[in-house]
Amino acid sequence: MRSSILFVSILAVFVLLTAVPAQAQISNADFENWTDDDPDSWTIVESGSNYVTEDAFAYSGSASAELLATTSVGRVRLVQYFNVDPNEAVTANLFVYDNEPSYTRLYLKVYDSDGLLLSQEYDQSANSASWQALNIELVTPANAAEIKFEVLYFYTG
Repeated sequence: MRSSILFVSILAVFVLLTAVPAQAQISNADFENWTDDDPDSWTIVESGSNYVTEDAFAYSGSASAELLATTSVGRVRLVQYFNVDPNEAVTANLFVYDNEPSYTRLYLKVYDSDGLLLSQEYDQSANSASWQALNIELVTPANAAEIKFEVLYFYTG
């Protein structure tokens, strides 16, 4: 059985509010907190894959999320939703270590109050034996209500 491993560390994900000097931040963005082998505040969606903790190999701090794919079409998604206001500047930063026949996408998907997808942006990793920064900047549309922050890992080996 062939496997692929990806380490993920999110240093900062902020919604920069244009009208109010405040910031909304992704919960447990550094993957330091785990309960029953699950990263706190994250929804995990798997398809032919597994995920595990990894305490010794982190970009910052003492932990990261290690994503393990066990099939040639393995996928793992880590997801969080948070509320936004219209016309907000949003910046997302993700650090990944990807040295396998795979890639990682960082998605920001913006929805209205009815759940209709309004816009989405993504950045994608390359196969490199080093930590890579994935970055997205966007301004939410006029009728934005929610953002889906998604880390999507594809094993293609």
